[in-house]
Amino acid sequence: MGFQDISDKIFLMNIPRKPLVLLTVLLFLILGSAPQVTAATTVCPQFKSGSLSPSDVATNPNELKEDDVINKACSQGGLIGFVTCVLAKLFADYTGPGNLNLQDSQMPPYLRRANRLALSGDPTSDEPGELNGSIARVLAPNYRQDDRDPLEELTKSEGQLVTGTIILNNRALQKGFTTTIPSAVYEDTGFDPNRLGYYDLQLGAEEEAVANYDVQGRFGEVSPLYDRFGLLKQALVPFTQEVADIPDLDKDCSAYDPSTIVVTPTVGFADANPHRVAPWTAYQPVPEEDAEEERLPCETDEDGNITDCPDSAGEFNYEIGGNLDTQTEVSYASDAWERIGAPSTTAGGGGVLNVLLPPGKFFMTEQAKPLLNYVYDPHSEGKATYNDSSNLHIADLGNVGSATSCIYDQLTAHPANAAVGACEAAFGPFAGFPIVCTDEATPLEFPNTMGGIAGRAWEIVNNLYQGFWCLWNWSKDDYPQYFDEAEYARNPNPPYPPDKFINMFWCTRLVNTTHGKSYSLLSNEMAKSFGAIVTASGGTETYSSGGRFIAARDATWHNLQPGYAVFFRVSNATSWRINHVGIVYSVTQDAIRIVHSNAATKSLVLPVGDDGRIQSAGGFKIEGFGRP
Repeated sequence: MGFQDISDKIFLMNIPRKPLVLLTVLLFLILGSAPQVTAATTVCPQFKSGSLSPSDVATNPNELKEDDVINKACSQGGLIGFVTCVLAKLFADYTGPGNLNLQDSQMPPYLRRANRLALSGDPTSDEPGELNGSIARVLAPNYRQDDRDPLEELTKSEGQLVTGTIILNNRALQKGFTTTIPSAVYEDTGFDPNRLGYYDLQLGAEEEAVANYDVQGRFGEVSPLYDRFGLLKQALVPFTQEVADIPDLDKDCSAYDPSTIVVTPTVGFADANPHRVAPWTAYQPVPEEDAEEERLPCETDEDGNITDCPDSAGEFNYEIGGNLDTQTEVSYASDAWERIGAPSTTAGGGGVLNVLLPPGKFFMTEQAKPLLNYVYDPHSEGKATYNDSSNLHIADLGNVGSATSCIYDQLTAHPANAAVGACEAAFGPFAGFPIVCTDEATPLEFPNTMGGIAGRAWEIVNNLYQGFWCLWNWSKDDYPQYFDEAEYARNPNPPYPPDKFINMFWCTRLVNTTHGKSYSLLSNEMAKSFGAIVTASGGTETYSSGGRFIAARDATWHNLQPGYAVFFRVSNATSWRINHVGIVYSVTQDAIRIVHSNAATKSLVLPVGDDGRIQSAGGFKIEGFGRP
C-alpha cells in the first residue's frame, strides 16, 4: 500500500487542503531547531540508482601542473647536460604521464541542514525532543505504512548514497585529444588550439569502466532529500499526483556518513571500481616569446663543460599545466529539487517549500558546487605531489540552502529573529513582479506613437516571447540569432546569474540594436561606454555624470528624451553594480515610461518627483541615463 491516502493515515486527515490552511500547518511544522547529527566515517554499502541529472562542465584551469621539467634538464652540466637542455627546450611542450587520484569529498553542508530540518533524531527513543523536524510533526502517532514505521525507515536510510558518474574531462574535447609532438615547436602544426592544455586519460584494454573518461561515484544527501521531501510534498502540496515510496533497506545505513562523495575504493563496496588512479598526459606548447628570450651564457671550463650559471641563465624554468574539467551525472538530483523547491508550472507541481511563497515568487534552480579533492603526481622526477581541490557541479541542488533559509530563517521565524533578506538570495531575477509563463508574445499595453530609437524599441519589445526564467528575452521574429533554443530546451531555468554565457536577447541587446552600437553585453560596462565615471567603495560601484552619461541625481524630466538608455541597479545577486538597462519610450512632467527586455514585464513607469527628478520604482533603482 502506498502513502497516497493521506486523509486516512496522517495527522492532517481532517484539515481541508487549502493554501491558507496549508500555510498555517506548515508554519507549525517547521518551527523549531533540530539537533545536530554527528557524521560517521564510513559509507553505507547500499546504493540507490535512478534518473540521472547531468550537470554543466566545471572548468578548472591549469589544475594539473608540470613545472620543473626544463629546469632539471638544464642543470645537469657537462656535454650530456648541454644536449639534454637543448632538447628539453625544443620538446618541452609534451609532458609524460602523471597520476591523478580522486579523493573522497563532501557534499555542500546546506544539504545536510535541509535533511535535518525535514527529520532528525532517534525515532526509537522515548526521550522528549529526540525526534524532530517537519515529518515528525506531520505523521500521526504510531502511524505505520505497509507494516513499517516511516520515521524509522527514513532514519535508517539516512546514510544511503545514490549512484553517479564523474566525467573527466569535457567529453567532446577529450575524445578528439591527440598527443602528437609537432616536428617544429613554433611552426603551424595543425593542432586544434581549442584542445591545448587538456589532459588525456590513458586507458588500458581492461579498463572498460572508464572508456568514456567516466569514473563511478557515490553521492550523499540526495537520497534522503528525495525521500523526505517527497513525503512532505505528497502530504502538503494541493493536487499533487506524486506518490512517495518509503525506503526499505536490508541493512541499517543510519551509522554511515550521509554527506560524502565517494570516488576511491572503500572497504564495504561490493562493486568498487579499481581504476581510480589514472595516468594522464598533456600537450601545451611553450610560448614563443619565452623561447626567443635572450639568456645570459653559463660559465664553462676548458673542456666546454658547464660549471656555473647565473640566475635563470641557461635554464628554462617553465610551468606546463592542463585544465581539469569535471562534470557529473547524479541519480535523483533533479527529482529531489523538484520535490523541494522547483518552480511550479502545473497544478500540484513544484516543490513543497513553494507552498509558503507569496504569489509570483519562485526559487531559482541552480547547480550545487562542491569541491572535489584530488592528489596529482607529476611525471617529473623528484617533484612533490599536488594536493588540491577542483570545482565540481551537481545539477539542480544549488539553491536548496537558500530556499530552506528563506523558509526557516525568514518567513517562519519569529519577527525578532528573522533573517531579513534571506529570501532575496533564493528568488529569481525581478522576483518582485508576478510572472505568468505563456507561449504568446503578449503585446505592450499602449500603442506605438513614437519614431526613431524609441519607436523601434517598442516594436522589438512588443514582439518578444518569454524565454529563460520566463522573462521576455526571446526575439523570435526580429532577432532569432540571439537565442539558444537547444540550451533553452535543456534547461529553461539555469542559475542566475548564469555561470556561463547563454545566448538570449539580454537587456543590453535592446540598446545595441536600437542605438546601432556594439557595446558590452554587461550593463555596467555599457554605462562606462556612455562615459559614466565609476568609483568603487566596499565592493559597491557608484556612478557619476560624464560624457553622455547623466547620473540619476543630475537627471530631470527636462534633460531626458525618448530613446535614451536608462540604467538600473536591480536587487539580485549582482546588485553591487548596474545590472539592468532599458530604453526611455516617453517623457512627461509626471512620469517617464520605459521598455526593456530580459525582464518580468515589458514596460515600466517611473514617476517624476516634485523636484523634477525621476523616481525609482519597486526593485528598480535608477543609476543614470545614456544619451545616444
